Amino acid sequence: MESIMKDLWYGNIIPQNDCRPQTEEFKELSELILRHKRDLTFGLNDQQLEIFDKLDACWAEYISLSEEAIFSYAFRLAMRLMTEAFEDAPY
Repeated sequence: MESIMKDLWYGNIIPQNDCRPQTEEFKELSELILRHKRDLTFGLNDQQLEIFDKLDACWAEYISLSEEAIFSYAFRLAMRLMTEAFEDAPY
């Protein structure tokens, strides 16, 4: 049996990368986002582009913090479910 803790420690499991859906819908949406970003930034002057880059960086940080919070919440919820399942076990 392999150790999940060792895999996490050595970077073999990367939840923020491994949880992304590998569906056609996700791929298409990702491509649309990149295309729209490229189209939007194409016509911007230097000052507008700098503002857009700052907005994009803030949005990326916001998403990262949100994903961390969701992961922590989901992990705690899973542990509570597991604890409850063992507490109510008939054996």
